Parts: sequence; C-alpha cells; structure tokens
Amino acid sequence: PQDVTLKKELTVAATSNSENANLIADGTCRSESVWTSDEEGTQTLTVSLGETYELQEITLYHAECSGFDKALNSEAFTVEIGTDAEDFRKVADVKGNSESATNLRFKKAKGNTVKITITNPGEDNIARLADIDIWGTLIK
Repeated sequence: PQDVTLKKELTVAATSNSENANLIADGTCRSESVWTSDEEGTQTLTVSLGETYELQEITLYHAECSGFDKALNSEAFTVEIGTDAEDFRKVADVKGNSESATNLRFKKAKGNTVKITITNPGEDNIARLADIDIWGTLIK
C-alpha cells in the first residue's frame, strides 16, 4: 500500500472554504496548512483520488497536530468510500475523539472518492483538519 494523497491528481472539495480544502493533503501538519471551515456545524470534505484504489487505512490529523488547542480537535466524524462520488460505504464512525491523530483501519474497500463528514468539530464548533493520509493499492 501507498499513501495516495501524495499523488498530483488528487482534489479536495468542502462544504465550507472549499478553496483551501487541498491543504488537508499537503503532507504536513504546519499551522499555516490547516483547512478551517468558514461556518459552524457539520462539514463535509470530499477527496477525489483520480484513480480507483483498494483502500484499507486512513489517518486524520486534527487541530492539535498543528499546535492548536486539543479542545479544537474533531470529536465526531464519519469516513465513507465511494466510486465517482456515489455508492458510498461507511468505513468508520468515530465519536468522542480527543486525539491529535486518528488512525482508522478497515476491511479493504474499492473506491476513488473518500468523504469525511465532521459532525462534532470541537469546542468552538468550527471544523479543522491539518492533514490526511489515505493508504491503498492502485487497481489496474
């Protein structure tokens, strides 16, 4: 498996502040590269991988990873994998997170799109993600 977020054809869209959503896939947790929503409440990020992979592991790096207060880490979120932004299958449903990084391992899932829905963004209700690693193998 390889970290497919390091590929050039990756694009990221968000329900809020989409123009800065690609910051979650730049390979760093620097404070200046944290995606932050413009609005309070539930937020969704959709990562289009450009090609189809057999995915098996995702790591999300939260606000604390970039030097923000731990209370601003995403507390609850789901991760889904789909093909062409359709037919999504939930691979993770996290509640009560307080860690700066969340490593999610799951049964292999085929897809070219990963959807992250942050349902509880943390103390100030503003969603933030510092980085994401998506591990998988290209399907040829």
